[in-house]
Amino acid sequence: MPDSLTVNHTEQLAFPGIVWERASDYSYLSEALSRLELKHKSVRVTGIGESRTGRTVYAVTLGNLSSPGVLYAGGIADGDTQSPAALLRFVADYAEFLEKGKRMYGVSMSCLNTSRSLTVIPMLNPDGYIREKEGNPALPLRKTDLMKDFETVCREPESCAVTGYVRTMGNTELCIGLHPAERGISYDPAAHRAVPVGRLLSRMIGCEVEKTPWGMARWFSGETGKPAYTCSTFGGIGARPDDYITLYAAMREAFFSVPLLI
Repeated sequence: MPDSLTVNHTEQLAFPGIVWERASDYSYLSEALSRLELKHKSVRVTGIGESRTGRTVYAVTLGNLSSPGVLYAGGIADGDTQSPAALLRFVADYAEFLEKGKRMYGVSMSCLNTSRSLTVIPMLNPDGYIREKEGNPALPLRKTDLMKDFETVCREPESCAVTGYVRTMGNTELCIGLHPAERGISYDPAAHRAVPVGRLLSRMIGCEVEKTPWGMARWFSGETGKPAYTCSTFGGIGARPDDYITLYAAMREAFFSVPLLI
C-alpha cells in the first residue's frame, strides 16, 4: 500500500515506499529526501554546497538546532553504495519512531529530539558515485580523493561544504564518517572524550579500534579538539548495494545512542 500525506487537510499526495538500495543513485536520493521532508515535520533538508560538477550536497537536520549536535556523513568514497542508503534509512526511522513516541535502545525519541541536534549528509561525493558506478568519462578525475583532501588542504568543494557548515553551525560536538572500504574505527585519542566514546562505539559496532585518525575524522578533531570517528564494517570486500542493511544493522545503535554521549 502506498504511503499518503494530507496536504492542506484536503489534498492527498500518494507515493510508493522508498527503495533504500536505490539511495546511492543521486537523482533517486534527491527524490527520496524530498518525500521524507514532505511526510515528516521533523525532517529538514537543505543544501550546504555543491560538488565539483554542480550537484547539490544535501544535509538533513533533525532535532533542536540550538542544542549540541552530531554530524553523520556518508557517500565520501568513490562508488560507495552502502552508506547513503544506510543514512537515508536512519533518517526515515528517526522521523517515524519520533512520531510514534518510541524508545530506541533505551533512548526516548522525544528527549533526543528536543535536547540534541543531528545533521546527516547521506552523499558527500555524488560525482564519485556517478563516475565509478555509471562509468561516465565526462566527469573529471580528482587529483586526490576526499578522504585525503580532508587530511591535507580541504580544497575540494565537497570538503569545503562540510568545513564551512561545521564552522557556521558552531555546535557540532562529534562527527562520524562512514567509509565501507575499510574495517574498524579510527580516531584521535587526544581529542576530548574520544577514548571512552570510541570504546562504546567499538562495542556497539563490533569493530576493532585504530587510534590513528584519517579522513574527515582527522580534520574535525584537529579543527575542534572534539571526538570524530571513521567507521566501517566491510573490510574492503566490495559489498553490493543491497548489502547496505549490513552497514545499517551494525551502525543503528550508534546512530541513535551517540548523540546523548556528548
